Amino acid sequence: MISKQRGFSLFEVMISFAIIGLASLGLIKLQATVEQKADYAMQSIEALHYAERQMELYRTRVEDVSGASGLIAFDQLGNTAHCGAGMADMVSSGYNLVCKVDDVTGSLSGDLKELTVTVWWEKRVADSAEHAPSYAVSLTSYVSKYSEFD
Repeated sequence: MISKQRGFSLFEVMISFAIIGLASLGLIKLQATVEQKADYAMQSIEALHYAERQMELYRTRVEDVSGASGLIAFDQLGNTAHCGAGMADMVSSGYNLVCKVDDVTGSLSGDLKELTVTVWWEKRVADSAEHAPSYAVSLTSYVSKYSEFD
């Protein structure tokens, strides 16, 4: 009696399992990378919100702040007490705020200031290939002494 067996040999099955195993390892690595990128995107958006809040605090100012709450006089923009004022929720969030106010030189000297607000946070996972120990979001704007509301 002649029988014709059909099917796969043991060698072919082992090769297919090896290919499936390598492909699944690639998918696991991809999942970890996607998770890190999503975490970075979420942290960047939250840091951007903090930076925007601080920038709006700086931009909402008047010449005469008597009787006004939460407004900063133009000549007081460089005061470090205004950096992070009113953002108590940021203290426990893991973000750090750095504010820099510089006078612009030239023809507008004394009437224009450059504002730079930087929010930085520590990396979740240390990466030995990168030198920077943290991420940062920075906003820069210019504020004139003359307000449209004065």
